Amino acid sequence: MNTTNVQNRAIDELLSAYSNNYSSVLLNAPTGSGKTFMLSSFISRLIESNSNEKLIFVIVTLSSSELPKQLTKKFREYNDFLNTPLNIEHKEPPSKMVSYVKDYESVILAEKNKVFILGKSSFTKKTIFYERGVIKGFLEQIRNENYKLIYIRDEAHYGNTRESWDSEDKKAETQMQDSASFILEMTATPKYTPGRQVIIRNSELIDNGERLIKQTELKNTGIKELQLENISDLDLLQSAINQFKILKEEYIDYSIQNEQEINPAMLIQVDSKTQKTSKQFIETLASIKKKLNKNNLSWLQYFGDEKISSTKETYSLQDISLGNSSVDVIIFKIGPAIGWDIPRAAMLVQMRKVNSLALNIQTLGRIRRNPSKRLEYNSIIDKYYLYSNYQKPTRNQETYLLKSVYEKLNFKCGKIDRKKITKNNFDYDSFGEWFSENFESEEKLNWFKKSYENDFKNNEPVLLILNDVVEDRFSFGYYKEKIIDLIDLKLYNLNFEKKHKDYFIIVKPILLQFIEKQGYENDKGLYIFNRYFFQELFGKYRNVKEKMEFSNYHSIVSKMPEYYIIWDDQKKEKVNFHSINEIYGFNNANNDDKYVQTMDSIPEIIVMKDIIKSVKKYSEVTFFAKNPVFFGVYFEYINDNDLISKSFLDFVVKFRNVDIIIEVKGYGQRDIDLEKTALLEKAYRKYSKTEKNLILCIAKVNDSNFIDYNFLSNETSVNDLKTVDALFNVLL
Repeated sequence: MNTTNVQNRAIDELLSAYSNNYSSVLLNAPTGSGKTFMLSSFISRLIESNSNEKLIFVIVTLSSSELPKQLTKKFREYNDFLNTPLNIEHKEPPSKMVSYVKDYESVILAEKNKVFILGKSSFTKKTIFYERGVIKGFLEQIRNENYKLIYIRDEAHYGNTRESWDSEDKKAETQMQDSASFILEMTATPKYTPGRQVIIRNSELIDNGERLIKQTELKNTGIKELQLENISDLDLLQSAINQFKILKEEYIDYSIQNEQEINPAMLIQVDSKTQKTSKQFIETLASIKKKLNKNNLSWLQYFGDEKISSTKETYSLQDISLGNSSVDVIIFKIGPAIGWDIPRAAMLVQMRKVNSLALNIQTLGRIRRNPSKRLEYNSIIDKYYLYSNYQKPTRNQETYLLKSVYEKLNFKCGKIDRKKITKNNFDYDSFGEWFSENFESEEKLNWFKKSYENDFKNNEPVLLILNDVVEDRFSFGYYKEKIIDLIDLKLYNLNFEKKHKDYFIIVKPILLQFIEKQGYENDKGLYIFNRYFFQELFGKYRNVKEKMEFSNYHSIVSKMPEYYIIWDDQKKEKVNFHSINEIYGFNNANNDDKYVQTMDSIPEIIVMKDIIKSVKKYSEVTFFAKNPVFFGVYFEYINDNDLISKSFLDFVVKFRNVDIIIEVKGYGQRDIDLEKTALLEKAYRKYSKTEKNLILCIAKVNDSNFIDYNFLSNETSVNDLKTVDALFNVLL
C-alpha cells in the first residue's frame, strides 16, 4: 500500500508548512481521499526529518462510540507501510460515574514521538480526565520539558466556532490548541478558512488509474421527479430497496469475477437531534424495520453504543464495516457517520419523518469510497445511490479579501514568554516570608497539629475523603474514598500534584521543610496541606507569580490573512462600511454590495457603527476592520486553569502608528463569562503598560445600547477617556 501522487503532494505541502513555521494549516480533502493514511504518512515523515526535536502528537476525533478505537486500529495497520512505524496509544477515560476505580491510571505522559488518539468526549466535564486535571497536567509536562506539540483535529468543522470556545466543555480543547506548536485541521467541509490550506479536489482522486472514490452518482433511481415532492417515506424506502436488491446481485457477479467478496450496504440516516421518545420517530423507525424484514434484508440499528440487530447478534462498528459483513442495512445517526470508514456502503437513504438534517457531505462520503482493495475501476462498484425526499437548505458563505495595500502592514499581537514561566521567575523570598509569618504562627501550628492527629489516629491512615457528589436518577449522596495504607496516601498526593504541577515544583520544598521541622511524616503532612490549606497557599502562589510574570508579556508583529471565510446557516445582520471604504481593510467578495461586514452580535453592531462615525472625521486613521477570528490579531492570557489561551479581539484600528484593538462585551449580566472578561482585562493591562503605541480596549454595551469604553494604555491621559472621538483627539 503506497500513497498516490495526489496524496504525496498533499503530504509534501503539510511538511513544508511545518518547516516554514506556519502555526495552523487546514487539510481540505474530500471524504474518501484517504486522510487517515495521509496523516500517518505525514507524522512518520515529520518524525524522520526532525529527529532532534522532542515531538509529541495528539489526534482528536469525534467520540461517536467506537470511532476512536477504529481510527487507532487503522493507524496500527498502516504501520506496516511506513518507514518509521508510529507509537500509537488510544486514551479513553471512563465516565464520571465510574471514575473512582482506583486502578485506573488517569495520566497522559508525554514521550518523544508518541501519538495519542483521544475522543472529543475526553474534554468534557463528565470524565475522569476533567475531574483529575489530566489534560492540564499533560500540557504542563509538555511546556516544562520543552516538547513541541503537534495537535491534529479530525473533522475540524465540528465544534470549532468562537462560541463553542467559551463553553465549559471546550476549555481543555482550546488549551490544547493554545499549547500546540503546529495545528493540523482536517475536514471535507470547512466552516472557516485560514490563510494556509492544503487542498485536494474531487477531480484529483483519479490518479494513475487508482480511484479512491466512486464517480457515478445516481439519485432517486426509479422515482419520477414530479413524484418526489409528495412521495411518502416508506414508498421512498421501497424504491431504494428495489434498486438495492439489483445492486446486491451485481456485487455477487463482481465478487466472483474479481475474487473480492464485497457485500454492499444500504445506510439509512436518522436525525441525531430527534428525541427517541417522540411518538412519530418511534413509529416511523418501527415501520422502516418492518419493511426491511418483509424484504428479507438484515439490518442493524446503530445509535452510538446502542446496537439493535434484526438477527439478535452482537456487532461492533468494525464488524459491519468489513467488506464481507452479512449486515445489509445500517440505520444510524449522523454522529457515527463522521470518520466512519465503510467502503462497502453504496446507498444512502434519507427520509423526512426521521431526518430533519440537510444532506451532509460527510455522510454522503460514506457511500463514495471505492470498496476495491486494489482501488481499481469497475462500472459496478463505481456507482453510488442516494434516495432522499429532503430539500437541502442553502448555506450562506462570505469571503473577505484583504486589500492589496494592506498586505505588508504590521499589527501588534501579544505573546507570553513560555520559557520565563518557570520556578526561576518565582519570588521565593516573598513567598517564604509570607509562609513563615502565617504557618508558623501559634494559631496555624495548632490547627495543623489538630488536623494531623484527627486524620491519622493511632498512626494508621484510614481516611474518608470527599471526592465528589454522586447524582443520578437512582441516588444522590457523597462518594467517599477510603485510603487504607501509606501507598494509597502517596498515590493520592501524587495525583493531586499532577493537577497542579507548576505550583508543586515551586512550593513543595517549602512545605517539606515545614513538615520535617515539626516532626511529621512527609506524605501525611503533604496530605494535610493539600486537603485543608491548598486554596490559601495556591491563592498566594498565583498572586506572587502574577507579579513575577509581568515582564513576560510582550508584543510581536503579525499580518492580516489574505482572506477569510464566514459560513452561516442563518443570515446574520450586517453593517455597511461604504462611507469609510478607503480605510476599511477587507472587501466582501461574495455580496452584491462588497461594502458590508457580517457581525456576530448586537453589541458588535453597535460598537462598529460608533467607530465608523468617528473614523470618518480623522484622516490620521489609516486602517479599520473587524478582526478575523482565529487568524487575525490576538493577545495571549493566563486562563482560569493557569494555562495560556489566545484572545482574538473584535476590531482593529490604526491611528498613524498606534494600534487600537477593541474587544466587545455585554455589560453586567449580558456578559456570558464575567470571569473570563476579568482575566482578559488583567492581561490587556500588562500589555498596554509595557508596550508603546498600543491601546487595548474593552467596550461594554448595556441594555440601553450605551457603550462604556475602557481604554488601556501606558499613557495616563488615555485611560480615563470614554469615547472613540476623545481618544482620537488626544492622539492628534
